[in-house]
Amino acid sequence: MNNEINFNYKLMNKSIFRNFNKLLCKSKNTFIHHSQHYFTTSNNTNKNTNYTNNNKNNIANISNITNISEQYWQQQPLTYDSMAGVSEINQLDIIHTIKTLNSIPNISKMESVLELGAGIGRITFQALYKFFTIIDIVERNPNFIAEVKLTELKQNPKKIRKFICSSLEQFDIDLNTNSASNNINTNIKYDLIFIQWVLEYLTDDDLLSLLSKLKTVLNKEGEIVIKENVNNNTIFINDEGSTIRTINKYNNIFVNSGYKVVYSEKVDYNREDLYDIYCWRIKLL
Repeated sequence: MNNEINFNYKLMNKSIFRNFNKLLCKSKNTFIHHSQHYFTTSNNTNKNTNYTNNNKNNIANISNITNISEQYWQQQPLTYDSMAGVSEINQLDIIHTIKTLNSIPNISKMESVLELGAGIGRITFQALYKFFTIIDIVERNPNFIAEVKLTELKQNPKKIRKFICSSLEQFDIDLNTNSASNNINTNIKYDLIFIQWVLEYLTDDDLLSLLSKLKTVLNKEGEIVIKENVNNNTIFINDEGSTIRTINKYNNIFVNSGYKVVYSEKVDYNREDLYDIYCWRIKLL
C-alpha cells in the first residue's frame, strides 16, 4: 500500500484544507520537508501539494504573496459565508465580534472606526454598524468595494464615509491634512481600528509598517481589535498566499510596533477542522 499522501490542496475546500494542515503540523508520523512545497509520510514526495512549513522559507522573502492572495480571493463568491472562509462560521464569528466590541470599556463613547480588509462588508454591516456612526473602509478588491457600496445604498442612515480601494501594503496616511483626496490624513483620528483575517496576507515587514502608520490615526485612548488564525508553528499556505503565525509572533510584532496588549483570548467555534483563532485588543504604549 502506497503510504504517500496524494492530495492537491487546490481541489480541497478551505475547511478540509485547513484541517489537513492542522493535522499535519501535529502528527508525529508526518515528516514536513522544510525546503520544498510538499509534505509526505514516506521518502516519496508529492510536489503538487501547496503547503510550506515556514522554518527555512521566511515569509518576508516570498515576493509574490500579494498576487497569490489576490488570485485566491478573486475566485471566491461574494457571500458572507465565503468571506468567513467556512460555511456556518459567519454567524458565530459575528456574535463573537459583537461580544468583543461590547467588552471595550468606553465603547458607548466611540464614534469612528476604520476597518481594514473589509471585503464585501461582512463585519461592516453585521457588527460595526451597530456601534459606530462614522465608518471608513479599506479594501483592495474593487469588486468587493462595489458590493459594499450596493449594500450601503440600502442602509438608513448611511454610515460609511470613505471607500478606499487599496492593498494594505500600499495603504498610506496622507501627511497633507488639507488634502481633498479620499485618502486618510493625519487630521483624522479613529476611536477603533478593526482588522480580521487580513494580516496573514502581509509579510512581517509590511505588518510592522502598517501598524506604525496606524499609530498616527488612532485616538490616544483608542483600540485596535485584531482577529487572526494562529498555529503552533508559523506556516505559509501557498494556494492562499497567507501566513499562519504563532501567538508569540504576533505579540512580539505588536510590542515592537509600539502597542500593548490589553486583552487577548482564543476564539472557540467548536470546529476541529479550523486553525485556532485568536483575538487581541491592543492600545498605544
